[in-house]
Order: sequence, then structure tokens, then C-alpha cells
Amino acid sequence: MLERFYQIDTATGLTLHLLPDGSYIAHACSICVKGTQLDIEKKLTGKHSLKDVAKELNNGTLIALNINGKGVLTKIVELNGENVSPDFASILPGADPADYYRQDFRSGASVFISLIRRTDADRWMAQLHTMGFKVFLLSLGPFAVDQILPQLNNYSDTLIFDGHQIGLGEKNHWMSYVYQDGKKAELPFKIESERMDERLLLPYAAAFQLALHDRLAVIGVDSEEITELRNGWMQRKKLKAQAMLMLMAFFVLLLINFLVFNHFYTENLELQSRTKLIEQNAGDARQESIKIKEQEAVLQKLGYNGSKLKSVMIDQLCSLLPDGVTLTAFEINPVDQKKSRELRNTYFIDHRLKITGNADRVLNVNEWLALMGTCKWLKNAELEIYRVNPETGIGQFVITAAY
Repeated sequence: MLERFYQIDTATGLTLHLLPDGSYIAHACSICVKGTQLDIEKKLTGKHSLKDVAKELNNGTLIALNINGKGVLTKIVELNGENVSPDFASILPGADPADYYRQDFRSGASVFISLIRRTDADRWMAQLHTMGFKVFLLSLGPFAVDQILPQLNNYSDTLIFDGHQIGLGEKNHWMSYVYQDGKKAELPFKIESERMDERLLLPYAAAFQLALHDRLAVIGVDSEEITELRNGWMQRKKLKAQAMLMLMAFFVLLLINFLVFNHFYTENLELQSRTKLIEQNAGDARQESIKIKEQEAVLQKLGYNGSKLKSVMIDQLCSLLPDGVTLTAFEINPVDQKKSRELRNTYFIDHRLKITGNADRVLNVNEWLALMGTCKWLKNAELEIYRVNPETGIGQFVITAAY
């Protein structure tokens, strides 16, 4: 449960389509993950300036940056039974690998290799960082869309959106890819049941894989700098979450300590008052006898039945607790619900323990019942209720014991 506090729950995909004239078109899509629910929070299309994008997004937004168009080189290589991607020299002879970011996307028997100059990509990321955004993922070309193919209402062997044309084969393996400016989809797209502008498919896919990066095989550039930035942010968020939980636990302990102290302080005042009253009436035996009987009646009504140390009894039972069994409540001399309703007063069942808890299997509960028999003070114990919670698959039980 703690993990959910320091995972990425809100991510924004930002796509920059670079044009031959040096300009670009930006599209963005923000998503929010709440448990198993994913909601689209913001959509931006057709922006020609990062400043215009920045006006619509909050400072500190987590960005999954996608760059495609001019400056991004993509080459398709058939593996021919081999499981090793080709080396850089065979893709771009004479170039220095250190000057490029590389992305390998494997689909079926093919690998789609995309390259971009580090200086170009770093320039875009630096602008975003200067604007207060955090780039946690970088992907090239349209290949991140593969992450959302099961969500799309595409029933053809060709996927066309915003100029990108992808040939699909068996099991949605990518067979080919070309880009044709102005090429549009024939029918509108839907993500599950929500209608989606085709220009937002790629930023949505980028945001989707960032939000679920710990559960998906991410399609993106393998950059140590970006990975370290993302992991460092998550580690800091984790530490903050842990610190918050520790602070909450400390506060709860202080509150419990205050309530316990206040309870015993109040009881102490009451006992002092009773002691004074007894001392004042010490000479009157008859009055003393009446008060004793009244107090005995009160104790009996409250279910008090002797000087046995209940904490010792509970401690002995807990020491016998087998693995797979957890306790949620101990009730000593529980209320007799039936008798209390009939007589319209509160009555307790003397010399009884009511134990509730959870167990992986009923065999674990039966094992505990058998171990309880070793307690000499326990007369008998039996399993009253055992039922399995259909949502969690964990058994819930109620045991009654006489002592």
C-alpha cells in the first residue's frame, strides 16, 4: 500500500513533431492514475510554441517527451532468427554512437531502430526543464503507440493517425512504417469508450507508459541521465511518504498516550473520591455494608468475574498463534445481545472470551484451537463462525472460549 504513495500517478505526454522548415507542432495529453482507474485530465493540440504549452500545464509537471519528424532517423532491421540488435556502425557508418540517442523497438521478427542527435534532444529537454517541467522519459517516432494498441478501436491491418502509417501483422506485430504528411484516419479513434483526437494518440501513449513504467516494457531512449532523474524523484517522494507515515504514527501514539493518561487520571480522581467517602463512613457498618453490596452489583453488571489476570490469559493465547492467523479483537465477557434486548438492559456473558480475526485457511484456525487446549485455565473453545471474504479471499473467523 505504501508503494502507491511514491509511484507516478499523474503524467503528461508531450509530442514534438519537427518540421523541415525548423518549426514544430506540439501536442500534449495528461493522465491521472487512481488505483485501477485511468482518467484523461488535459488535452492540447496544434501548439507551435512551448511557451503556449507551458501556459496550460502546471509547474513541475512530469513529462514523457516524444520527438518525431525531421531529425529522427528510423531504420527497420530484420533479425532473421537472431536475437541481437545490430551494432551502431551497421546503422550509421562513420558516426560516433556517443553523439546520438538510440531507441530499439522490437516487434515480431523486426527491430525498428530510431536515432536522434543528443544535442538536438538535449536542447528540447533543457527548454522544458527551464520552464519548470521534469522530463522523465524520452521516446522517438510513433512506436510508443504500441503500448495502447489493445485500447484502440482499430480493426484493420493498417493503423493510420496524424500522418503515421503502420502496417500490422499477426498479434499486432509491426511490419512496416512510413510517414505521409496530411494522412488522416478514416474513422475517429476511441480509447476504451472516450473519443480521442488522432493527434493525441502518441502523447497519450507516452504518458501511459510513463505512468506505468514500472509495469511495462518501456519503449524509449535508454538514457542514464533521464533514468537517474526519474529514480531520484521517486526516491525523494518515497522518503517523504515514509516520513509522513512515521509522523502520523507518532501523532497517533501521542494521542493514545494522552487518552490513556486522561482515562487513568479521571479514574484516579474517582477512586480518591470514593476513598474519602469510605473513610467518612468508616464508623457506620451498616452503611458500609450497603455500599459494598451496591458496588458488587455494579461490578457484576459490568461483567467482572474474579481476579484472574485477563492480560495473562490473552498473552498465553497469543503466544500459541500459528502463522497465517491474525487477530482483530478480543472481547472479555462479551455482551449477551439476546438477553440485553429482551430485558432492555446490558448483560454480559460471564467467563467467556470472544475472539475475532482473519486466517489464510481454516486449518490454521483449527490448529490454534488445538493448541488452546494446553491452557489449563481454559475450559473449552470452539469455532463459531468461519467465512471467506469473496473480495480478498481471506477467511474471517469468530471463536468463543470459556474459562
